[in-house]
Amino acid sequence: MKILLKEQEYQELDKYLGEIEEKNKSFQKSIATGNITADAILEQKYSEAEAMGIPVKLDISLPEQLPMKKMDFCAVVSNLFDNAIEASAIEKPAIWIEIKPVKGYLSFLFKNRVSQTIKDKKNILQTNKNPLEHGLGLKIVKEIVDNYQGQMDIRFMDDCFSVRVLIFLEAFQK
Repeated sequence: MKILLKEQEYQELDKYLGEIEEKNKSFQKSIATGNITADAILEQKYSEAEAMGIPVKLDISLPEQLPMKKMDFCAVVSNLFDNAIEASAIEKPAIWIEIKPVKGYLSFLFKNRVSQTIKDKKNILQTNKNPLEHGLGLKIVKEIVDNYQGQMDIRFMDDCFSVRVLIFLEAFQK
């Protein structure tokens, strides 16, 4: 999906998301936010985490109309969820995701438990991933956030890494 988004292959990405949605209809865990796009991407990532034995707690309450393009919403969610899954290769993994309106913003909070051993000197998590790919997901999210004049906050405290993104609810009008 990242490659399709980067290459601006929106029709192909839309087709892919449709296929994910069809596959997700057979899952027992049903995520129903009221937004088909959000349901598809969250269901797929949730299933990936579940298959890896990573507990995920979701608190999702979306406004009727997203304040951003569907492709941007998917890119934010998939990149942050992928990062949380990747960083969860630890003894007691856990991921918490909250996406809901808060004080005029659509707030995305992705938080995951991490091992202190994968924290580098600049509070950026490093894993065994290809070093050339480090930070690409967060960079994509930051570019999207900047396009909507939103805010992004990254924190590492105790044994948790969190990313909060705020997008004005009125940022995007169709």
